[in-house]
Amino acid sequence: MNSILVSLIFYTLGIGGLFFVDILINHYFNAAEIKLWVLNKSLMMMVGPLLLLGYNNVFLRYPEKIKPTLKLTLSSLIMWLIAGFVFDSFFHFHFSYVLIVGFSLSLLVTSLLRVAKGNLVAQINQSLWKIFLLIYVLISCYYASLRDFYYIALAIFIFLPSIYYLFSYFIQPKDVSSFELDKDNHSFAWKMLVSGLLLNIATYCELFLLATFYNAELVSTYFLYFTLFTAYGVFLAGYLGFYLTPKIRKQPEKTLKFLSKNKYKINLILVAIAIFNFIIGYAYLSMVDEEINFILAVLFLIVGALRVSYIFPTSKMGALANPSDLRSFLKQNIILTFIYMILLSFLIYEDVGLYIIACLVMINWLFRVYVANKVAKLVKEV
Repeated sequence: MNSILVSLIFYTLGIGGLFFVDILINHYFNAAEIKLWVLNKSLMMMVGPLLLLGYNNVFLRYPEKIKPTLKLTLSSLIMWLIAGFVFDSFFHFHFSYVLIVGFSLSLLVTSLLRVAKGNLVAQINQSLWKIFLLIYVLISCYYASLRDFYYIALAIFIFLPSIYYLFSYFIQPKDVSSFELDKDNHSFAWKMLVSGLLLNIATYCELFLLATFYNAELVSTYFLYFTLFTAYGVFLAGYLGFYLTPKIRKQPEKTLKFLSKNKYKINLILVAIAIFNFIIGYAYLSMVDEEINFILAVLFLIVGALRVSYIFPTSKMGALANPSDLRSFLKQNIILTFIYMILLSFLIYEDVGLYIIACLVMINWLFRVYVANKVAKLVKEV
Protein backbone atom coordinates (compact mmCIF):
# COMPACT_ATOMS: atom_id res chain seq x y z
CA MET A 1 0.00 0.00 0.00
CA ASN A 2 2.85 2.40 0.81
CA SER A 3 4.42 1.93 -2.64
CA ILE A 4 1.05 2.62 -4.27
CA LEU A 5 0.66 5.82 -2.24
CA VAL A 6 4.18 7.01 -3.06
CA SER A 7 3.60 6.17 -6.72
CA LEU A 8 0.35 8.17 -6.69
CA ILE A 9 2.20 11.12 -5.13
CA PHE A 10 4.84 11.07 -7.88
CA TYR A 11 2.17 10.69 -10.55
CA THR A 12 0.27 13.66 -9.12
CA LEU A 13 3.44 15.76 -8.98
CA GLY A 14 4.27 14.84 -12.57
CA ILE A 15 0.86 15.41 -14.13
CA GLY A 16 0.35 18.48 -11.94
CA GLY A 17 3.74 19.80 -13.01
CA LEU A 18 2.86 19.49 -16.69
CA PHE A 19 -0.54 21.10 -16.07
CA PHE A 20 1.05 24.13 -14.40
CA VAL A 21 3.65 24.32 -17.18
CA ASP A 22 0.78 24.72 -19.65
CA ILE A 23 -0.95 27.32 -17.45
CA LEU A 24 2.23 29.33 -16.88
CA ILE A 25 3.16 29.31 -20.55
CA ASN A 26 -0.36 30.40 -21.48
CA HIS A 27 -0.30 33.23 -18.94
CA TYR A 28 3.26 34.59 -19.12
CA PHE A 29 4.41 33.80 -22.66
CA ASN A 30 3.30 35.66 -25.77
CA ALA A 31 0.90 34.16 -28.33
CA ALA A 32 3.66 33.09 -30.74
CA GLU A 33 5.54 31.28 -27.95
CA ILE A 34 2.33 29.56 -26.83
CA LYS A 35 1.65 28.40 -30.38
CA LEU A 36 5.19 26.99 -30.65
CA TRP A 37 4.76 25.15 -27.32
CA VAL A 38 1.44 23.64 -28.47
CA LEU A 39 3.10 22.49 -31.71
CA ASN A 40 6.03 20.86 -29.89
CA LYS A 41 3.94 19.31 -27.13
CA SER A 42 1.33 17.87 -29.49
CA LEU A 43 4.04 16.44 -31.77
CA MET A 44 5.94 15.02 -28.80
CA MET A 45 2.84 13.30 -27.42
CA MET A 46 1.53 12.18 -30.81
CA VAL A 47 4.70 11.08 -32.63
CA GLY A 48 6.98 10.10 -29.73
CA PRO A 49 5.22 6.80 -28.91
CA LEU A 50 5.15 5.85 -32.60
CA LEU A 51 8.96 5.82 -32.85
CA LEU A 52 8.97 2.73 -30.63
CA LEU A 53 6.88 0.89 -33.27
CA GLY A 54 4.69 -0.62 -30.56
CA TYR A 55 7.49 -2.75 -29.08
CA ASN A 56 7.41 -1.04 -25.68
CA ASN A 57 4.13 -2.91 -25.14
CA VAL A 58 5.93 -6.23 -25.68
CA PHE A 59 7.71 -5.70 -22.33
CA LEU A 60 4.40 -5.92 -20.50
CA ARG A 61 2.80 -8.67 -22.55
CA TYR A 62 5.92 -10.84 -22.96
CA PRO A 63 8.29 -10.00 -20.05
CA GLU A 64 10.52 -12.97 -20.90
CA LYS A 65 11.46 -11.16 -24.13
CA ILE A 66 12.89 -8.03 -22.49
CA LYS A 67 16.44 -8.33 -23.84
CA PRO A 68 15.74 -8.72 -27.57
CA THR A 69 12.94 -6.14 -27.39
CA LEU A 70 15.21 -3.63 -25.65
CA LYS A 71 17.92 -4.17 -28.25
CA LEU A 72 15.45 -3.59 -31.08
CA THR A 73 13.84 -0.46 -29.61
CA LEU A 74 17.13 1.21 -28.66
CA SER A 75 18.46 0.60 -32.17
CA SER A 76 15.28 2.12 -33.55
CA LEU A 77 15.64 5.26 -31.43
CA ILE A 78 19.26 5.75 -32.50
CA MET A 79 18.17 5.42 -36.12
CA TRP A 80 15.40 8.02 -35.63
CA LEU A 81 17.81 10.41 -33.92
CA ILE A 82 20.31 10.19 -36.78
CA ALA A 83 17.52 10.58 -39.35
CA GLY A 84 16.29 13.67 -37.48
CA PHE A 85 19.71 15.33 -37.68
CA VAL A 86 20.00 14.55 -41.40
CA PHE A 87 16.53 15.81 -42.35
CA ASP A 88 16.79 18.89 -40.14
CA SER A 89 19.93 19.96 -42.00
CA PHE A 90 17.85 20.10 -45.20
CA PHE A 91 14.38 21.18 -44.04
CA HIS A 92 15.10 23.16 -40.84
CA PHE A 93 12.20 21.90 -38.73
CA HIS A 94 10.10 24.32 -36.70
CA PHE A 95 9.85 21.71 -33.95
CA SER A 96 12.36 19.79 -31.83
CA TYR A 97 12.94 16.25 -33.13
CA VAL A 98 15.37 15.68 -30.21
CA LEU A 99 12.45 16.35 -27.90
CA ILE A 100 10.37 13.71 -29.69
CA VAL A 101 13.14 11.09 -29.51
CA GLY A 102 13.77 11.95 -25.85
CA PHE A 103 10.11 11.42 -25.04
CA SER A 104 10.23 8.06 -26.86
CA LEU A 105 13.20 7.04 -24.73
CA SER A 106 11.31 8.02 -21.59
CA LEU A 107 8.32 5.87 -22.63
CA LEU A 108 10.62 2.96 -23.47
CA VAL A 109 12.35 3.05 -20.10
CA THR A 110 9.04 3.47 -18.25
CA SER A 111 7.68 0.30 -19.89
CA LEU A 112 10.92 -1.55 -19.11
CA LEU A 113 10.88 -0.45 -15.48
CA ARG A 114 7.26 -1.51 -14.96
CA VAL A 115 8.38 -5.09 -15.57
CA ALA A 116 11.94 -5.02 -14.23
CA LYS A 117 11.62 -2.72 -11.19
CA GLY A 118 7.91 -2.27 -10.50
CA ASN A 119 5.35 0.48 -10.94
CA LEU A 120 6.86 2.86 -8.38
CA VAL A 121 10.24 3.25 -10.11
CA ALA A 122 8.50 3.44 -13.49
CA GLN A 123 6.24 6.21 -12.23
CA ILE A 124 9.21 8.16 -10.87
CA ASN A 125 10.90 7.98 -14.28
CA GLN A 126 7.71 9.16 -15.97
CA SER A 127 7.21 12.07 -13.57
CA LEU A 128 10.67 13.53 -12.92
CA TRP A 129 11.08 15.40 -16.20
CA LYS A 130 7.70 17.10 -15.75
CA ILE A 131 8.71 18.35 -12.31
CA PHE A 132 12.07 19.62 -13.62
CA LEU A 133 10.35 21.34 -16.54
CA LEU A 134 7.95 23.14 -14.20
CA ILE A 135 10.90 24.54 -12.23
CA TYR A 136 12.58 25.69 -15.44
CA VAL A 137 9.43 27.36 -16.80
CA LEU A 138 8.85 29.09 -13.45
CA ILE A 139 12.32 30.61 -13.73
CA SER A 140 11.84 31.52 -17.40
CA CYS A 141 8.63 33.39 -16.55
CA TYR A 142 10.85 35.99 -14.87
CA TYR A 143 13.93 35.61 -17.08
CA ALA A 144 12.57 35.78 -20.63
CA SER A 145 16.00 35.11 -22.15
CA LEU A 146 15.72 31.48 -21.02
CA ARG A 147 12.58 30.83 -23.06
CA ASP A 148 14.53 30.22 -26.26
CA PHE A 149 16.21 27.26 -24.60
CA TYR A 150 13.33 25.48 -22.90
CA TYR A 151 12.93 22.89 -25.69
CA ILE A 152 16.56 21.96 -25.20
CA ALA A 153 16.01 21.91 -21.44
CA LEU A 154 12.93 19.71 -21.84
CA ALA A 155 14.86 17.25 -24.01
CA ILE A 156 17.55 17.06 -21.33
CA PHE A 157 14.96 16.60 -18.58
CA ILE A 158 13.46 13.70 -20.52
CA PHE A 159 16.78 12.09 -21.41
CA LEU A 160 18.60 12.21 -18.08
CA PRO A 161 16.22 10.23 -15.81
CA SER A 162 15.66 7.69 -18.58
CA ILE A 163 19.37 7.18 -19.21
CA TYR A 164 20.00 6.83 -15.48
CA TYR A 165 17.31 4.18 -15.02
CA LEU A 166 18.33 2.38 -18.19
CA PHE A 167 21.91 2.25 -16.90
CA SER A 168 20.73 1.00 -13.49
CA TYR A 169 18.79 -1.78 -15.23
CA PHE A 170 21.94 -3.04 -16.92
CA ILE A 171 23.93 -2.78 -13.68
CA GLN A 172 21.39 -4.96 -11.85
CA PRO A 173 19.69 -6.98 -14.59
CA LYS A 174 16.70 -9.14 -13.84
CA ASP A 175 16.95 -12.86 -14.47
CA VAL A 176 15.01 -12.86 -17.73
CA SER A 177 15.13 -15.01 -20.82
CA SER A 178 16.92 -13.87 -23.97
CA PHE A 179 14.69 -15.73 -26.43
CA GLU A 180 14.37 -14.05 -29.81
CA LEU A 181 11.19 -12.28 -30.80
CA ASP A 182 8.79 -14.45 -32.77
CA LYS A 183 5.95 -13.79 -35.19
CA ASP A 184 3.36 -13.37 -32.42
CA ASN A 185 5.53 -10.77 -30.66
CA HIS A 186 5.96 -8.73 -33.83
CA SER A 187 2.26 -9.02 -34.65
CA PHE A 188 1.29 -7.83 -31.17
CA ALA A 189 3.72 -4.89 -31.39
CA TRP A 190 2.30 -3.75 -34.72
CA LYS A 191 -1.26 -4.00 -33.44
CA MET A 192 -0.26 -1.83 -30.48
CA LEU A 193 1.46 0.59 -32.85
CA VAL A 194 -1.72 1.05 -34.88
CA SER A 195 -3.82 1.29 -31.72
CA GLY A 196 -1.46 3.90 -30.27
CA LEU A 197 -1.46 5.87 -33.51
CA LEU A 198 -5.25 6.01 -33.55
CA LEU A 199 -5.41 7.06 -29.89
CA ASN A 200 -2.75 9.74 -30.33
CA ILE A 201 -4.56 11.19 -33.34
CA ALA A 202 -7.78 11.37 -31.31
CA THR A 203 -5.98 13.03 -28.40
CA TYR A 204 -3.56 15.50 -29.97
CA CYS A 205 -4.23 15.87 -33.70
CA GLU A 206 -6.53 18.89 -33.46
CA LEU A 207 -3.96 20.70 -31.29
CA PHE A 208 -1.25 20.04 -33.87
CA LEU A 209 -3.40 21.17 -36.80
CA LEU A 210 -4.61 24.27 -34.96
CA ALA A 211 -1.02 25.19 -34.04
CA THR A 212 -0.03 24.70 -37.68
CA PHE A 213 -2.83 26.56 -39.46
CA TYR A 214 -4.66 28.88 -37.03
CA ASN A 215 -3.45 32.23 -35.75
CA ALA A 216 -1.62 32.36 -32.44
CA GLU A 217 -4.42 34.08 -30.49
CA LEU A 218 -7.01 31.41 -31.34
CA VAL A 219 -4.52 28.63 -30.58
CA SER A 220 -3.82 30.25 -27.21
CA THR A 221 -7.54 30.41 -26.34
CA TYR A 222 -8.23 26.83 -27.42
CA PHE A 223 -5.19 25.51 -25.56
CA LEU A 224 -6.15 27.37 -22.37
CA TYR A 225 -9.64 25.84 -22.27
CA PHE A 226 -8.33 22.43 -23.30
CA THR A 227 -5.79 22.54 -20.46
CA LEU A 228 -8.16 23.85 -17.80
CA PHE A 229 -11.25 21.75 -18.44
CA THR A 230 -9.82 18.40 -19.49
CA ALA A 231 -7.36 18.41 -16.56
CA TYR A 232 -9.35 15.94 -14.45
CA GLY A 233 -9.77 13.62 -17.44
CA VAL A 234 -6.05 13.68 -18.24
CA PHE A 235 -5.20 12.94 -14.60
CA LEU A 236 -7.66 10.08 -14.12
CA ALA A 237 -7.15 8.52 -17.55
CA GLY A 238 -3.37 8.53 -17.14
CA TYR A 239 -3.47 7.01 -13.67
CA LEU A 240 -6.07 4.37 -14.52
CA GLY A 241 -4.31 3.52 -17.76
CA PHE A 242 -1.05 2.98 -15.89
CA TYR A 243 -2.48 0.60 -13.28
CA LEU A 244 -5.72 -0.91 -14.53
CA THR A 245 -4.42 -3.18 -17.31
CA PRO A 246 -1.83 -4.97 -15.09
CA LYS A 247 -4.48 -5.25 -12.34
CA ILE A 248 -6.99 -6.88 -14.70
CA ARG A 249 -4.32 -9.21 -16.06
CA LYS A 250 -3.36 -10.38 -12.54
CA GLN A 251 -6.88 -10.59 -11.08
CA PRO A 252 -9.33 -10.48 -14.00
CA GLU A 253 -12.45 -11.86 -12.34
CA LYS A 254 -12.10 -9.90 -9.11
CA THR A 255 -11.21 -6.59 -10.78
CA LEU A 256 -13.89 -6.71 -13.48
CA LYS A 257 -16.54 -7.76 -10.96
CA PHE A 258 -15.62 -4.78 -8.77
CA LEU A 259 -15.82 -2.37 -11.73
CA SER A 260 -19.16 -3.77 -12.86
CA LYS A 261 -20.67 -3.69 -9.37
CA ASN A 262 -19.58 -0.09 -8.75
CA LYS A 263 -20.03 1.44 -12.21
CA TYR A 264 -22.80 3.82 -11.10
CA LYS A 265 -20.76 5.00 -8.13
CA ILE A 266 -17.77 5.48 -10.42
CA ASN A 267 -19.87 7.59 -12.80
CA LEU A 268 -21.21 9.73 -9.94
CA ILE A 269 -17.68 10.30 -8.66
CA LEU A 270 -16.60 11.23 -12.18
CA VAL A 271 -19.41 13.80 -12.46
CA ALA A 272 -18.51 15.25 -9.05
CA ILE A 273 -14.85 15.58 -10.05
CA ALA A 274 -15.88 17.23 -13.34
CA ILE A 275 -17.98 19.80 -11.44
CA PHE A 276 -15.06 20.47 -9.11
CA ASN A 277 -12.79 20.88 -12.16
CA PHE A 278 -15.25 23.40 -13.62
CA ILE A 279 -15.26 25.43 -10.40
CA ILE A 280 -11.45 25.53 -10.36
CA GLY A 281 -11.31 26.50 -14.04
CA TYR A 282 -13.94 29.20 -13.58
CA ALA A 283 -12.09 30.57 -10.55
CA TYR A 284 -8.83 30.73 -12.48
CA LEU A 285 -10.40 32.56 -15.43
CA SER A 286 -12.04 35.02 -13.04
CA MET A 287 -8.72 35.57 -11.28
CA VAL A 288 -6.98 36.50 -14.55
CA ASP A 289 -9.95 38.68 -15.63
CA GLU A 290 -10.89 36.36 -18.49
CA GLU A 291 -14.59 36.07 -19.34
CA ILE A 292 -15.51 32.39 -19.38
CA ASN A 293 -16.80 30.74 -22.53
CA PHE A 294 -19.32 28.30 -21.05
CA ILE A 295 -19.90 26.33 -24.24
CA LEU A 296 -16.20 25.66 -24.80
CA ALA A 297 -15.74 24.81 -21.11
CA VAL A 298 -18.61 22.29 -21.07
CA LEU A 299 -17.46 20.65 -24.31
CA PHE A 300 -14.00 20.04 -22.85
CA LEU A 301 -15.46 18.78 -19.56
CA ILE A 302 -17.37 16.17 -21.56
CA VAL A 303 -14.22 15.29 -23.50
CA GLY A 304 -12.43 14.75 -20.18
CA ALA A 305 -15.17 12.40 -18.95
CA LEU A 306 -15.13 10.44 -22.21
CA ARG A 307 -11.36 10.01 -22.03
CA VAL A 308 -11.75 8.45 -18.58
CA SER A 309 -14.63 6.24 -19.74
CA TYR A 310 -12.49 5.03 -22.64
CA ILE A 311 -9.86 3.62 -20.28
CA PHE A 312 -12.09 0.95 -18.71
CA PRO A 313 -12.95 -1.10 -21.84
CA THR A 314 -9.53 -0.60 -23.44
CA SER A 315 -7.76 -1.76 -20.27
CA LYS A 316 -9.84 -4.93 -20.35
CA MET A 317 -8.93 -5.47 -23.99
CA GLY A 318 -5.26 -4.74 -23.33
CA ALA A 319 -5.17 -7.39 -20.61
CA LEU A 320 -7.44 -10.12 -21.98
CA ALA A 321 -8.33 -9.62 -25.64
CA ASN A 322 -7.39 -12.27 -28.18
CA PRO A 323 -5.98 -11.36 -31.62
CA SER A 324 -9.44 -11.54 -33.21
CA ASP A 325 -10.90 -9.04 -30.73
CA LEU A 326 -7.97 -6.67 -31.24
CA ARG A 327 -8.32 -6.85 -35.02
CA SER A 328 -12.02 -6.03 -34.78
CA PHE A 329 -11.29 -3.08 -32.48
CA LEU A 330 -8.53 -1.75 -34.72
CA LYS A 331 -10.58 -2.04 -37.92
CA GLN A 332 -13.47 -0.07 -36.45
CA ASN A 333 -11.12 2.56 -35.04
CA ILE A 334 -9.28 2.93 -38.34
CA ILE A 335 -12.59 3.72 -40.06
CA LEU A 336 -13.60 6.10 -37.27
CA THR A 337 -10.23 7.88 -37.29
CA PHE A 338 -10.25 8.19 -41.09
CA ILE A 339 -13.66 9.90 -40.99
CA TYR A 340 -12.54 12.10 -38.09
CA MET A 341 -9.38 13.21 -39.89
CA ILE A 342 -11.28 14.10 -43.07
CA LEU A 343 -13.85 16.15 -41.14
CA LEU A 344 -11.22 17.82 -38.94
CA SER A 345 -9.02 18.74 -41.90
CA PHE A 346 -12.01 20.13 -43.80
CA LEU A 347 -13.19 22.23 -40.84
CA ILE A 348 -9.72 23.65 -40.22
CA TYR A 349 -9.31 24.36 -43.93
CA GLU A 350 -12.63 26.27 -43.78
CA ASP A 351 -11.29 28.20 -40.77
CA VAL A 352 -14.34 27.41 -38.62
CA GLY A 353 -14.78 28.58 -35.02
CA LEU A 354 -13.33 26.85 -31.98
CA TYR A 355 -16.79 25.63 -30.88
CA ILE A 356 -17.13 23.45 -33.94
CA ILE A 357 -13.62 21.99 -33.57
CA ALA A 358 -14.26 21.17 -29.89
CA CYS A 359 -17.66 19.69 -30.74
CA LEU A 360 -16.12 17.39 -33.36
CA VAL A 361 -13.47 16.29 -30.84
CA MET A 362 -16.23 15.45 -28.35
CA ILE A 363 -18.23 13.45 -30.94
CA ASN A 364 -15.08 11.55 -31.95
CA TRP A 365 -14.45 10.52 -28.34
CA LEU A 366 -18.10 9.55 -27.92
CA PHE A 367 -17.85 7.13 -30.83
CA ARG A 368 -14.50 5.80 -29.61
CA VAL A 369 -16.02 4.97 -26.22
CA TYR A 370 -18.98 3.28 -27.93
CA VAL A 371 -16.73 1.11 -30.13
CA ALA A 372 -14.45 0.21 -27.21
CA ASN A 373 -17.36 -0.87 -25.01
CA LYS A 374 -18.92 -2.88 -27.82
CA VAL A 375 -15.73 -4.86 -28.47
CA ALA A 376 -14.85 -5.19 -24.76
CA LYS A 377 -18.16 -6.98 -24.11
CA LEU A 378 -16.99 -9.76 -26.44
CA VAL A 379 -13.75 -10.30 -24.50
CA LYS A 380 -13.82 -13.28 -22.18
CA GLU A 381 -13.04 -12.45 -18.57
CA VAL A 382 -11.01 -15.54 -17.79
